[in-house]
Amino acid sequence: MPKIKKLTPISTLADGMKTQTEELYDKIPSSTPPAPIAEKVTSETIVPMYKKPGRKKDNSIIPRQNGKLIFFEERHNRAVEEIHWQCKVDRQDVVRTALNEFLKHYMAGEIISPEGAELIRQYVRDTHL
Repeated sequence: MPKIKKLTPISTLADGMKTQTEELYDKIPSSTPPAPIAEKVTSETIVPMYKKPGRKKDNSIIPRQNGKLIFFEERHNRAVEEIHWQCKVDRQDVVRTALNEFLKHYMAGEIISPEGAELIRQYVRDTHL
């Protein structure tokens, strides 16, 4: 028949360690005397302010779907980075703003205007072999 060991719960051990630590702290003299406590009477409760770790919550109303992977020319990448730092906005907001302006100017409903189509064709000619 196997031996049955009696285990002490962690909460009991933690309480004992806490008591021992407090006793040791009270016994050991400090090199600096404790600072005098000035009583302040305030009606407000002081709430400690701290930042939560991790990324800041995104307040965008744009759903996180329809993601795309885009490769930029070096000059466009530098420009997006500069705008990102100067305006303190997300890089994708810069790209979405530019796309929004292009669509306002060159899209009528679901059909692109001839000028917009020509701009795209010209850019493709300039950037492809």
